[in-house]
Amino acid sequence: MRKKIVLTSLLTVAMCLSLIVGATFALFGSESKKNIAVTSGKIDVSAKIVSLDTYSRGTATQNGEFANGGSAEIDADNAGITVDRMSPGDKIVVKIDVENNSNIAYRQRATLKFESGTEDFFGQLVVGVSEDGGEYDYFSSYATEWTYHEANTTGTPEVSSMYISVELPEYVSENWQDKSCDITFAVEAIQGNAETEGEESRKVYLVEDQVALEEVLGKMQDEETVVLSGGAWEEAEISYDDDRTIYVRGYKVNKLTVDAPAGEVHYYNDAEEIIGEALAGESLHVYGNVGTVTVKRGHAVMEAGASAEKISVVPAEGAAAQIDVAAGAEVQSISVDAAAGTKAEVSVAEGASVPEMIVTGEGEITLGGEVERTIDVWTEEALRGALGVSGTVTLRADIETADELKFLCDAALDLNGHTLTVAGGTKAIKSSGGKTLTVQGNGTVYGALYADKLFNNGSTLIVNAGENFSVQSSSPMGWAVYGALNSKIVLNGGTYSVGDIESNTGVVEFLGQSLEINDATVNVTAETVLDAYGIHSNAAETYLNDATVNAKYSRAVYLNNSLGKTVIRGGSFTTDKYTTNFVINPTIDYKGTLDISGATIMRVGVGILYSRTGATKVEGLTESSLTFVPYGDSAADFLNIDVKK
Repeated sequence: MRKKIVLTSLLTVAMCLSLIVGATFALFGSESKKNIAVTSGKIDVSAKIVSLDTYSRGTATQNGEFANGGSAEIDADNAGITVDRMSPGDKIVVKIDVENNSNIAYRQRATLKFESGTEDFFGQLVVGVSEDGGEYDYFSSYATEWTYHEANTTGTPEVSSMYISVELPEYVSENWQDKSCDITFAVEAIQGNAETEGEESRKVYLVEDQVALEEVLGKMQDEETVVLSGGAWEEAEISYDDDRTIYVRGYKVNKLTVDAPAGEVHYYNDAEEIIGEALAGESLHVYGNVGTVTVKRGHAVMEAGASAEKISVVPAEGAAAQIDVAAGAEVQSISVDAAAGTKAEVSVAEGASVPEMIVTGEGEITLGGEVERTIDVWTEEALRGALGVSGTVTLRADIETADELKFLCDAALDLNGHTLTVAGGTKAIKSSGGKTLTVQGNGTVYGALYADKLFNNGSTLIVNAGENFSVQSSSPMGWAVYGALNSKIVLNGGTYSVGDIESNTGVVEFLGQSLEINDATVNVTAETVLDAYGIHSNAAETYLNDATVNAKYSRAVYLNNSLGKTVIRGGSFTTDKYTTNFVINPTIDYKGTLDISGATIMRVGVGILYSRTGATKVEGLTESSLTFVPYGDSAADFLNIDVKK
């Protein structure tokens, strides 16, 4: 498709005047007739393109050809100008003559407008208007005042001239390749006594330094534009305290500071750094390519086509700061650091690209939208600030907390080789009802892992353990992993232990829907626990794959759901301590159905016990390739597989 800029002319507007005369007749009388000749006046105003000059980077070019191969030419019927393949630094200057052959008084104005829907690219052009071809004024929209003209009775056309320049500046970024717009120059004329309404022009101000910028900011009207011209700027500050909307274009700025607590700034330039000191709601709109954007107070938006290496949302003391990333924008990383007493908000639209987010601080933090979030934490305060954030929370240091940790959103906790101590090991890291918490990496948790519920809406707890991952609990309830009603737990690897706590619960205590343990180790470390459990499951479905359970005095596995289904593949299950004062525990105790194969079972009592109430024989058992290892003198008194008598 040919991309073009078109200058068209609006021709004559005509007026018609008429007079009607009526007569009344009587029964007696006479009549005398006269003819009245009526002609209408004529408004005849026309615009004609007289000349077209072309330039590339300030140098005149010949035959309407730009230096890079583009061109400009007057259409055959003088209806307009077609500009093809403009590149940064190209410019046209058009002389237009306006002829008046009107025989009645009239009012006239000239306008310069762009076609609706092309305003974004039109805004990149610098459009100037001059009456004599000398000094130009620049506009984003242009309309003269209505001027009164007497009838032309000389028979010779009255001619006035206007010069229009259209330039695609050198600073325009590659984002504006292959764009187009239509520009219309119109001369409008109406009868001299007609009522007229004015139309505001929008000026464009070209400035070359901060002093000139400050002067222009003081006089710009709402929705006008300032161009930072003259080459790249080292530093610029846009500061005003009223509610005007302004547009900023031009050369790249190394460091831009925006302080407009009531205004709205649309920034199209590239920049190395943008600092939003004080902004209103959605008041800083960024369209260019930026290194870093820092929002301290107020609301900024990365618009479609914009890009940034990093955005920092760092609310000032007692303030709120917000960034929105629109569809089509690209941001490499967003960091949020909200201190106590501040608010931070990030919203990422579908279709935006934000591969990383880092969140710290204990302030109020709201995150929304589509983004992979990495939340790095060094302190307890930062960790607690991330509990309401959906993303991956990564420990960057050993952290101790005074109370439980409850994740309120779908999230992941990466220990990253560090130690996390929860209330000295006595309390838990929890996933909220209906949410999923994934604990991963290498490191040590002193405390318990807990899949919570809310009104019977259970959560999901997943552990993706590294080679050196352990949970060491001192919970007074006796568990290292707990699943509430309707929860789901998957343990992939890791070692789980409870200290010297005498309790009749399991190290893995599960009351939920589904429990899956793969290649993990469960240790009952207390020396005096009896009739307790390594794994206690009341789940509808339990799956143990290559699990290792060291139960000492206790049952290694207790499957307490009479309707439950359990599948065990491989693994090692050990009960190797006994006392003469109490009943000796079985190693595996089940009540529902059990499908077990390839496992090694060490026993001091019964190896596998079917304990459903009232049962007189072993039922619901499918077993193969099992290895039973009787341990101790009393083991001879018990069977490998038996029913509770």
